[in-house]
Amino acid sequence: MKRTLVAVMVIMLAMTVVFAGGASEKQKAVEKDGGVEKATIYLWTAWKAEAGIQEMIDGFNAIYPEITVIPVQFSNNVDGNLKVDTSLAMGSGIDVILNFGVNRVASRAAANLLLDVSPYIARDGLAVASEFGENVYTLDGKYYSLPATSNAYCVFLNKKMLDAAALKTPTSWTIDEFYEYARKLTKDGVYGSDSLRVLNQWLFMATNTFKENPWYTKDGTSNLGDEYFVRALELHKAAEDAGIQYPYTEFVSTKISTQDNFLNGNVAMAIYGNSLARNLIDLEKYPHDFVVEVAPLPVMQEGDVNYNVGGYYGYVGINAQTKHPDASWLLMKYLCTEGSYGFMKVGHIPTWKGTNLDNIVADTFGADAERFINVEQFKQVILNQMNLPQQIINNFTAYNEITNIMAEEFESYAFNITNLSKTIANVVHRSNEAIASAQ
Repeated sequence: MKRTLVAVMVIMLAMTVVFAGGASEKQKAVEKDGGVEKATIYLWTAWKAEAGIQEMIDGFNAIYPEITVIPVQFSNNVDGNLKVDTSLAMGSGIDVILNFGVNRVASRAAANLLLDVSPYIARDGLAVASEFGENVYTLDGKYYSLPATSNAYCVFLNKKMLDAAALKTPTSWTIDEFYEYARKLTKDGVYGSDSLRVLNQWLFMATNTFKENPWYTKDGTSNLGDEYFVRALELHKAAEDAGIQYPYTEFVSTKISTQDNFLNGNVAMAIYGNSLARNLIDLEKYPHDFVVEVAPLPVMQEGDVNYNVGGYYGYVGINAQTKHPDASWLLMKYLCTEGSYGFMKVGHIPTWKGTNLDNIVADTFGADAERFINVEQFKQVILNQMNLPQQIINNFTAYNEITNIMAEEFESYAFNITNLSKTIANVVHRSNEAIASAQ
């Protein structure tokens, strides 16, 4: 990867960034007391302090009272992440940052905005694979972050509808079996299935069968013409046309979310992220009387490895220019290990293998968890992310451009403006142009 700051230096001159206070010269001075640095450090996340962040800080301060942690909220969108990049480049305002998505970590590490924490990991004897799982992101063999949270994408199923159709929840299945379920579950104005609204995620049932960089071939060109992607897109559209899957064209006019469709009983199955589960106990907003079952995403054909397409998501890193690297490391390590449990409050799954899954179930659903969800399935499919096969994702060439290309071309396909072959040809051609331009 090219180690450049891209346009950050220009942005720095063009933008005015307001920070949540500034460290005084006295605070900047490194003082030692019992081997722990007295420091004030700034922790940037996407949530308000009262959403659970302050509780994690309080837990950290119970161990390290010498370190003052000031939480700062930023928006996890294009503008918000631009402010993050600018702040990191300026070397002030941020000490510890939660990066959302490995692509954010990769771009910031390549631009020298994040601190190489490999020496701290080695010093503390932190066994990354044993603590967090396989294929944690590195750049040139160095760690610039560690995963505190994971995402899980799965299939949620309405047990009442399953029972009525005499169907059992699969522990593994293929895309053909999934759509057969959708066909059998469609009746009386209820769609058998609803899926993710982000258009590139229509390919998840193919994406999850690639061990490494699904969008790219070995030589770095577009892999989106692979037969698996073609078939996944074709079957998705066919299911919509057959009336067994809630159509994207209808979503464009209604704007109803997949989650709302499922919890309101309009669809029998929903492909969605783990955040749906935390809304099951909100019976005022979603007054439902069915238990939710959980199945893994299908694969393209029997025997395919089902790689985790959700995977590591919330990566904690340190500003490369922090004045307090030792104190920042202590907070980073805490947030990625025992402190990561607190991220459950904001809908993220702790990645640390030392997390007590039974406690998560109790805190999420209360004492009567089985009233809302199949607990064992919830633990195995959603909470067990760190033990699932992890994809190797380390190529992000023209990543944002390709995401936009897929959205444009797939929407055109959904509205019957282009056919399948033309859609795939357009995606591959335009993606290759974007990749060439980025190199």
